[in-house]
Formats: sequence, structure tokens, C-alpha cells
Amino acid sequence: MIARFGRRLARFALPLAVAAAMAVAASPAGAQRPIFAPFSTSFSGNYLAGLSADTDGDTRRAAAFFSRALVFDPGNIALAEVALLLWLASGDVPEAIGFAESMARIDPGHEPARLTLTAEAFRTGDYAEAQEQLDALGGDEIIRLTSGLLYGWAEYGLGNVDEALAIIAGLEGPLWYEPFKAYHGALIAHLDGRPEALDLMAGAATTDTMLRPLESYARMLARSDQRDAAIELLRSFLGFIPNDPMALDLVARIEAGEEIEAPVRSAAAGAAEVFYGIASAIGGDVNDGISLPFLQLSRYLGPDTELPSLAVGELLQEAGRHEAAVEVLDAIDPASPLHGVGNVRAALSLEVLDRSEAAAERLVPVVAENPSSLSAVTALATIYRNADRYDDMIGVLTPAIESGPDIAAAAWRLRYLRGIAYERSGRWELAEADFLAALDLVPDQPDVLNYLGYSWIDRGENFEEGLALIERAVAQRPDAGYIIDSLGWAHYQLGNYQEAVAALERAARIEVSHPVVLDHLGDAYWQAGRRREAMYQWAHALESDPDDDLRAQVEEKLRSGLPENEPAK
Repeated sequence: MIARFGRRLARFALPLAVAAAMAVAASPAGAQRPIFAPFSTSFSGNYLAGLSADTDGDTRRAAAFFSRALVFDPGNIALAEVALLLWLASGDVPEAIGFAESMARIDPGHEPARLTLTAEAFRTGDYAEAQEQLDALGGDEIIRLTSGLLYGWAEYGLGNVDEALAIIAGLEGPLWYEPFKAYHGALIAHLDGRPEALDLMAGAATTDTMLRPLESYARMLARSDQRDAAIELLRSFLGFIPNDPMALDLVARIEAGEEIEAPVRSAAAGAAEVFYGIASAIGGDVNDGISLPFLQLSRYLGPDTELPSLAVGELLQEAGRHEAAVEVLDAIDPASPLHGVGNVRAALSLEVLDRSEAAAERLVPVVAENPSSLSAVTALATIYRNADRYDDMIGVLTPAIESGPDIAAAAWRLRYLRGIAYERSGRWELAEADFLAALDLVPDQPDVLNYLGYSWIDRGENFEEGLALIERAVAQRPDAGYIIDSLGWAHYQLGNYQEAVAALERAARIEVSHPVVLDHLGDAYWQAGRRREAMYQWAHALESDPDDDLRAQVEEKLRSGLPENEPAK
């Protein structure tokens, strides 16, 4: 899981595989076997259990086992580092601190150790200690920027505002340093009540699609009695990203005349903003060795942990670690405007974990509170679709479709999803109307083109029109196996068996184990006179976990084949 920290990790940062070799070499002979008890009484037992947990993506459990292994071999430097990085990645920063202290003694320039200890110094308010930790760092451009910004915030914490601003303004590096310098300089200047803060933040908030600098700028404007300008700025952002909960909440609070808090209210919160901002800019994954530890350090420092928690949850979801993602997302304050977003993301993870009822229970109150929330509505509709609950799906989508301009940009998607629900529940005329309405909104949307074209052909109507729709969809997504399958099936239904074989072979190369694609290819082979190949594809379809209806159809084909030159339904 942990391979490096930053773009170039310090010399002791070994990949876990290397640490594994060192650890096994140090373990007693013959002790290398899986251990499933909570803790083993041997080095190798705990080590191997930790390795298994890390492979499974359970970083907290892996860190605990490796830490226990170090009791039996306290001089194992590589394993100590792995434990440090795993504790950081799991978000258990207090557990990481002891390992960080050990690694800093062994390797004074060790980046993860020094930054962990820096975060702890910020948390306790020991800003001189934070600077002492940062003085030991070198590193690449990312680490130099991180340490420079943190050094400036520590100077602010010591009460030296002029020096803090000079440190940040004087950071030398590539051009992409400049927005960070402007942003953090503005935050510090605003805390000190300096008029240049607004100009600095205007230099950082240079795009209409990045919320964090814009939100900070809007807060600063509102606090400077420029509430109309703040609202105009946020509404401009909402023109690009409608229904963003943080922007909507801030607009409502400014319009209500509420007192607006500063974007960052302490040196520790400034440090948290450094870790969050750099991790967000990198846009990495759980294995890049910097995004997840930085986000966890940001959460540790707080106090505003919603944004880093959402980012951590997203990284864990992308890595398939859905149990851990739900745990992090559940930590979002229910009073936060981002609580609903967290519930939507947690519900998607629960759905992946085959806990559909729990997923739906998360989303029903979110949708009830805001029926035009696109993310919540589409997530709940998708969960109902997977459970074949088509009436419930329609019940969620219809109020959103009727809510008007709030969902205008995504109206085609809601129509498309409701069309699927109508089609699957046998209400074809309503389904067709929704698909056509979706195409009126977005004429070349490939999923809608494909679904409507396939449905027409599968129903035995509008063959030529359906084929034309699917060909348009393929032109836009030439590597989408499910759309190419539709093209092949359209040719099959039209009796164009050679064209069907060519398209379906192409689809099967992309969707190598999809039972429907394999079944279709078998049918096309049969009608093209390639009987042995047809039987092979049908047998392969049976091995690819088809649903019960398809399984019965394929089994019958394996027994009896297909009628000559007669399309199969």
C-alpha cells in the first residue's frame, strides 16, 4: 500500500515488499505462516498478518500488526517506517507519532516523520517546535512548498505577522507556487485585519470552478461589508456547479445577514489548510504516498474536517476500500452542509458492499429534504434500479424532473433513468417518451441513443431508425463494449449475420466475460454457420454468471441450437 512519500521519498522509505524481505529475513526460520488471531506471540506471525491486512487494504489493522511485530524486533528500521506510513494513512496520527520520533532520530531528513511531528507541534501550539521540525526538511518541489507554507503559519502562530507574510511571499519555485502563496498570504493577512488581504485572495481565486479559494474570498468580502459582491461571486460559481451545498449554504447565510466566520481562524487551521490544499492539487490516489497522509494530517488538525474527510472517502472508494470509506464519511458533522454529500457517497459504498437497504435508508431523507439534489436522486434511483424496484425509482425521479430549472443541466439524465424504469416495468410508451425527451435535450447522448435504439430493435420495431441511433452512439464511444454489442445485435435482428459477427467479436474482445455479449456472439456464429464456435460461446456465457432467465435460454440453445436463419429473442 505504502510505496513512497512525495515524489522522491527519503532514503529509508522502502516499498513494503522490500520491508517484507528484511522482516522475513529477521524472523525465526519456519515461522512464515498466516496468523489469524488478533495478535501473535512471534515476530513472523504478526508480520505476516500485517502483510495480509495490508494486501486487503485494511491499513489500520496492518499498522497494528506491524507495530506488534516491532516489539520482537525493535531495530527493524524498514518495518518501523512502514508502520508509521500505515498509521498515517489510516488516520491514526497519535499512533504514528512515536514511530515518527524514532524515524527522525535515525534519518533527520525523513519527510513523513518530520511532517507528522510538525502537525503535532501545531496541534499543541508549539510553533517553535514546528519550525525546528521543518528546518530538517529538504525534499522535492512539493515538500519545499509544503514546508515553506507551514513555516510561515508557524511564524504567524508565534505572533510575527510581518515575518510570516515575508516567508510565504519569498518562497521560490515553479509558477504553480504562486496561487498557494497568494492564498495563504491572504489568509494570514485577513486574520491580522490587513487591507491587502482581499487583493491577495483575488489573485488566488482566479477560476470560477474551484470552490475553496472562491469560498474564502466570498467570506472575506462578506466580513468586509461587501456582501453583494460575495453573493455575486458565489452565484457565478453556482452557474458552473449548480446545487453545490457549501456555496448554497454560504449564500443563504450572507443573505440572512449572519455573521460570517473567517476562512481560517488559527495557525493550526492554517496548517490543516496547507495539507488539504496540496493534497487536492496533486489529485493522487491512495498509493501515491502523499495524498492520503496529507489529507489525514489535515483531518487531525481540524477543526473544519468536512472537505478532507470527503476527499479521503473518495480516495478510499476509488481504491475499493468501501468499509473504510463509510467510516470516514460518517465522521462528517450532521450540521455541516456537506453531510448530505457524505451520505450520498457512503450510500454508494454500501451499495457496492451489497447492503442496498442500508444504502437506500441513507438517501431517502436526503432526497425528501431536497428532491432536486441531482447526486442524491441519481444515486437512490440507481440503487433502486439494481434492486429491480422500478416503481420506487420512478417515484424518486418524477419529483426531480418536475422541479424545473434547478436540475435543467441534468434533466436528460433523469429522463433517461426514468425511461429505463418505465421500460423495465413494461410501460413502453412512457419509456419511449422519456428517451425521446432526453434526446431533445442532448441529441447526441450516446447512452440514450444506445438504449432507445436497442429497445426498438429488440421489440421488433423501427429497425432502420434503431440501427441509425446505435451507429451514432458507436461513433462517439468506439471502445464501449456494451454499445458495440447493441450494434451487433441490431445487425443480427436485421439478418445481417456477417456484420453481426464482426461487431459482436469486437464487443467480446472488450467485454470478455459478459454473458449477454457472449450469448449474442454465439447466436451470430450459429446463424453464420459456425456451429462449433457458437456452442463454445454459449458454454462460455454459462460460465460467466448469467441471470436465471438467460441461463435457461442458453442451456436450451446448447441442447437444441437455433432455428435456421431465425433471429433469437
